[in-house]
Amino acid sequence: MASATPARRAERMDLQALYNQATTAHRQGDLAGAEDAYLRLLAVTPNNPQLRHPLGVLRAQQGRVDEALALLEGVVAQSPLDAGLLKDYAVVLAGARRNDEALAVFDRALALMPGDLELTLLRIEALLRLKRHAEALAATGPALALQPQAINLLHQRGLALAGLGRHADAESCFARVLQLKPDSDAALYERGTALAAQHRIADWFASFHAFAQRGASAAPVGETLPHKARHDAEQQTWQREQGVSSHTGLQIEAGARLEGRAVNPVNAEDASRQWRENSPKVVVIDNLLTDEALAALRRFCLGSTVWRTGYDSGYIGAFPEHGFSAPLLAQIAEEFRSVFSGICGDLPLKYA
Repeated sequence: MASATPARRAERMDLQALYNQATTAHRQGDLAGAEDAYLRLLAVTPNNPQLRHPLGVLRAQQGRVDEALALLEGVVAQSPLDAGLLKDYAVVLAGARRNDEALAVFDRALALMPGDLELTLLRIEALLRLKRHAEALAATGPALALQPQAINLLHQRGLALAGLGRHADAESCFARVLQLKPDSDAALYERGTALAAQHRIADWFASFHAFAQRGASAAPVGETLPHKARHDAEQQTWQREQGVSSHTGLQIEAGARLEGRAVNPVNAEDASRQWRENSPKVVVIDNLLTDEALAALRRFCLGSTVWRTGYDSGYIGAFPEHGFSAPLLAQIAEEFRSVFSGICGDLPLKYA
């Protein structure tokens, strides 16, 4: 057999160099450069699965999902036993919210690579999106038996348990994640959510407060709204007048739990009577808080940079995960149920 001509060898070398250029650009996030190189290569070998596969992934990264799926479906038909290809195809299907199809493809990939952690995590993620929590929980068991300190698996197990209403078990999972990875903002947030579902107000607020203090939700929302900007300027003026040193990020002023009462019990009996007798059940309560609690709450609201969300209708808001979760607020919520038991009863605090 005659050897390749020098010109042919040079052409192959040029194509290899172009392929290397394409994969390097793709790996470095230069999607435009990678796209140009892949298309030039495909002009020479239009049905090459080694080119259509990464181009399909690139199209998905560009948000051109339909084109990505068309490319990857064609390659899967050519190479149905390529687990890496099946994984990429399933990820794009999941991104297109075709989760049932993605799950089936993840199953095919796992049949080729049993026990693969990345595929297992992706499959469980698809189950969670489909709210098939019992199956997701079952899937975490064998994987954790092999890798008991796999943080992502533990987190997914916590989400599955929460989805099944097993909030105490979910909390334990997220607490374990935090032991292994103390800086996990996601686990801290989900632990707070699990505590909220157990109506453990003080613990829930403490978890969300820690989450907010880490700066995970520090970026203000709606900061360009005029009334939001005006509020922030007024708050900074108040801080200066009060001698409160301001700094970037979340700032908490006051808000500690009080030794004495936060909710004033003086009107409890009258409020309960109004609640029983009024129709509709609307009760107005004056002097709701004790003087100490009211002063502390006002100082917390005036000095704390928890007002992150601006609304077009002209007001701003704060939420527990943004820092509106000081111990004083938890104390007030807890005392509502005891002082106004005839109104609140055992009703839990759902949100604040």
